[in-house]
Amino acid sequence: MIDFKCIPPNDFVLLAVLIGIVLAQELSSQDQGALGSFIELIGETISTISQQTEFIDDANNNGDEASEDDIKSLRKELEELKKKIEKL
Repeated sequence: MIDFKCIPPNDFVLLAVLIGIVLAQELSSQDQGALGSFIELIGETISTISQQTEFIDDANNNGDEASEDDIKSLRKELEELKKKIEKL
């Protein structure tokens, strides 16, 4: 697998341009449109998967924090209830 972090941004764009030109040279305009749409769909699919993964990770992380806050709150309430019971 290619380590995309090692490719500078301008080189990355240039690589995409060159690949696009090479692929388009041998295709009719209809085939170029079909292939272009297909490649865009692949890109959108990868982007959607990435965004959903980030969303789930963020939700899980925030859920952990909320759970910790809930636990602290419940412990505090439990201590207050224990104190009230002792006074009885």
